[in-house]
Amino acid sequence: MNVAKTLLVVTAAGALLAGITGCTSGGSGEALSPEDAWKNSPLSQYMNAGYDFDASPEEQQAESDKKQKKVEELVAECMAKEGFEYQPVDYSSQPGVVGGSDVEWEPDKKEWVAQYGYGVFNNPYPSEPEEPTDGNTWVDPNQEYVESLTESERTSYYEVLYGPQPTEEEMNDPEFQWDNSNSCQGKAQEEVWGEQNIGQTDEFQPLMDAVSKFYDQFYGEGAKPTEADKAWADCFAEAGYSGFDRQSAVIQSFYERSNKFWEDANASMSASGTETADPADYVDPTKSPEWKQAAEEEIETALADLECRQKTDYAKKQQDLVFAAEQKFVDEHKAELEAYKTAMEQAAEKAK
Repeated sequence: MNVAKTLLVVTAAGALLAGITGCTSGGSGEALSPEDAWKNSPLSQYMNAGYDFDASPEEQQAESDKKQKKVEELVAECMAKEGFEYQPVDYSSQPGVVGGSDVEWEPDKKEWVAQYGYGVFNNPYPSEPEEPTDGNTWVDPNQEYVESLTESERTSYYEVLYGPQPTEEEMNDPEFQWDNSNSCQGKAQEEVWGEQNIGQTDEFQPLMDAVSKFYDQFYGEGAKPTEADKAWADCFAEAGYSGFDRQSAVIQSFYERSNKFWEDANASMSASGTETADPADYVDPTKSPEWKQAAEEEIETALADLECRQKTDYAKKQQDLVFAAEQKFVDEHKAELEAYKTAMEQAAEKAK
């Protein structure tokens, strides 16, 4: 199962559509909401084939729970054939949590931006571990059995369950792609969720590569500014923020700053390795004055960015450009996309 490639395509597509629809238009017409764009953009109509947009969140959760239960049953059967015990885990019955945030993600609204900026240094969602609502902790029904195994038996158990774990060399190899297709988990997930893995097959891999390359032109490292970006950049420079040719580059700059804070905080522990690292050397970067300063700068920058997006009708113009590009891509890959859509719809129907 080529997990990395599929996640790349899906994540790029999601980030693109969310990014171009995050602000309603101030001129003629309006940009579609992220949800409507995800349903109705020229390319999404093919990539999301077989997905039930009309199902309520409760119905979607119930269907997901049903499939996960089937996965666990198949895993137990597989493990038994390999000589191991495994009790299916009922994840739907595990304790709920409290401490979550009900803050909606609204980067197009001034009130939200004034409080959270881009949500990078001013994250609206809790980062601390959440607590179970009933005071209990999650219990793995297989823990006692696993602890009864010898070290070598336990290693074999996990390899059969999840697949061989990557070596340190493989983990450091950017080209490495983990494959768990022959494990009990992998085979069970493929049988139950197989319709979601069609894009990982050799038949559709060229199409997935083409889709990934398509989205890279907007959000990849070599992305070039669009006409909407250019108009926005002129406004942003006049507001005192020069050096940005794409709206997405501003957001990325804050994520890069945040990542640098975390990298520096973990530098001493990473350098010495997990066996010799002293936890006392770790310093929470979110408590530092530098983090607070970055958080203040984020809000100021995001407010100026939002004003320029509204002045230049950025969301609508960018969305129009992307949708036009998507339509051109669809026209050029019509046969492959139709085949993919048919396969996805058939798989979704089979999974019911």
